[in-house]
Amino acid sequence: MMILERGRFLTEWVLLIAGLMLVGFVIGVAQYREYADIDRRERDRLATQAGIINKNLGRSLQVVDRALTGIRDDLLVRRREKDGMAQTNRRLRAFSEAMRTVLALAVLDARGHVVAANRTELLGRDLSQHAFFQRPRANLELEGVHVSQPFQNESGAWTINLARALNGRGGDFSGVVVATLDPEELRAQLGAVLYGPD
Repeated sequence: MMILERGRFLTEWVLLIAGLMLVGFVIGVAQYREYADIDRRERDRLATQAGIINKNLGRSLQVVDRALTGIRDDLLVRRREKDGMAQTNRRLRAFSEAMRTVLALAVLDARGHVVAANRTELLGRDLSQHAFFQRPRANLELEGVHVSQPFQNESGAWTINLARALNGRGGDFSGVVVATLDPEELRAQLGAVLYGPD
């Protein structure tokens, strides 16, 4: 009788352990499926958000690049005119007012001095030590827009510069035309796709 009770007791424990393992396995599978589902949804959401940012910000950057190209091409004509730089300053102001993403537009000569700008306080400043001037000067063979690394501007806000090299008649470096992106506008564009504070 004692052996029978002991066998029954052992059987009950084995069945209990097997049942608990089965329940644990089912819960584990359900948790993994939920994890995989959340991971897939979040990846899809991030891909959608990245696509929206690329579309919106990409268009804004293309507009700025086209403006830089137009300013660069226009400078070839304006440099020969008596009031060419005054006209260029007016044109830079008009461009910056029309493009929400641009905080400042400037033309630097071959030494890195600002010769035209949408903001008068920039005129005459020496910006030759900045990367947005150094990179185009060092890489004349690279045609296209040069995008700076994010940096802190004078007010402490993080921003980015886009620059195009100016070439003289002989193809030599004669300066850059540069656009500083507005950090508040960039923050607004990037913040528009956030769905949570984290």
